[in-house]
Amino acid sequence: MRLVYTTAACIFLFAALTRTQNILPLCNVNDASVRILFLGDLDFGESYQTNPRYNRGVNILDEYGYDYLFENINGFLKNSDLTIANLETPLVDSPVKGTLSRKPYVHWSRADKTAEYLLKYNITALSLANNHTFDYGAEGLNKTMKELKNNRLTYFGAGINIDEAGKPLIAQFIVQNDTVTIAVITGFEYRKSYDSIYNFYTGENKPGVNKISVERITEQIIELKEKFRDVYIIFLRSIA
Repeated sequence: MRLVYTTAACIFLFAALTRTQNILPLCNVNDASVRILFLGDLDFGESYQTNPRYNRGVNILDEYGYDYLFENINGFLKNSDLTIANLETPLVDSPVKGTLSRKPYVHWSRADKTAEYLLKYNITALSLANNHTFDYGAEGLNKTMKELKNNRLTYFGAGINIDEAGKPLIAQFIVQNDTVTIAVITGFEYRKSYDSIYNFYTGENKPGVNKISVERITEQIIELKEKFRDVYIIFLRSIA
């Protein structure tokens, strides 16, 4: 079995899995390869497009629609067995005045449109370990996670506490009668301002984003190798 990191169609076996936020449904691949596509930061840009300071008088989303953003990569995305992106925005629909006012710029995106177009273009796994997920605090994070869950979008890298936020993404594929597991560990690197000023990082009983910890990653790798017979472990690092 070859792993192809470029990243056809995946037949999901929903009944085979009890769904949790960081685990994708079992996928039956009709090929000897698994096509995995890693995207970078993803944000449809409503916080920029609605702001005259940045949009130069034209709201591209209103003018051309969301499909316009995918015109040149549509086929590439839809031929992937698994597409993972860094969702660089909370889903709060509109800016909230006074929220994290000390942070120079905060993102926001429409929950309904984000979910609709992520699903339409086969982007189903989302890392939340970045410097914008917690722009609207615990309330914004909880709303984001709720919207993703309601639309059957898988997320990892943030959560209601340190245990949930640290869980790796787990994707399993049936390839030529063998089950292959992909585990993706992610975290946002430590920045003092994001800790002491913006309060981004999760804790034992605190919502937030997962902070990179070499010790914890080492433990996770050992646990994953013990749990899964055939596992490929990938680490995604997010920096501000």
